[in-house]
Amino acid sequence: MQPPPDDHQPPGDRRAFFRHAMLWGLTGMEKAGRSMLGLPGDARPPAPDLALRLLRPPGALPEPDFASTCSRCGDCVRACPAQCIVIDNAPDPGSAVGGGMPYIIAGESPCVVCDELACMNVCPTGALRLVDSPRDIAMGFAVVDHDQCIRPSPGSKDGEDCTLCISDCPIGDEAIGLDGDGLIQVLPGCVGCGVCERVCPTDPSAVIVEPTKPILAR
Repeated sequence: MQPPPDDHQPPGDRRAFFRHAMLWGLTGMEKAGRSMLGLPGDARPPAPDLALRLLRPPGALPEPDFASTCSRCGDCVRACPAQCIVIDNAPDPGSAVGGGMPYIIAGESPCVVCDELACMNVCPTGALRLVDSPRDIAMGFAVVDHDQCIRPSPGSKDGEDCTLCISDCPIGDEAIGLDGDGLIQVLPGCVGCGVCERVCPTDPSAVIVEPTKPILAR
């Protein structure tokens, strides 16, 4: 994973943030013969270590209901302003990543919690149910590996004053902040969008998002 652009914008500049999110998403994808519905380029299946951490788009029903309700139409893919939602169009849905239904790989191109709630608003079947507020989204929950994080550990002067996961979070201080020891702390307001995972400069990322609706591996 490459670090995000050095000129990334703070969350107050939402349009600039979307532009960077789209760039991150496009550079994180490589051609592998499976085209995304309605979008240029090809989506590659996730690496094996990501297979169990696919996220469903915001507002997704619980997995069994989502699977029976989603029509695989691709409207959410086309509507997403960050172009982070992917569909694997393998002829056999049983062998397709995510069962041939929409998914997001946070480490490659996260949900940016757009003001429009675009994917939910265009879903024709209700597989993505519109929430009252972006803070009601529940895609997953971020987990921090403090051994991997470059911030100094308590009592140590070694480390860097990195707060990218905090400054770029679209939810803000309700979702992530610093604890009393200066360590990254994920808070109950986390919606699992994955921005923190994508902007983390370490490789592998010190922050990962565990999905609330786990998708069975292929």
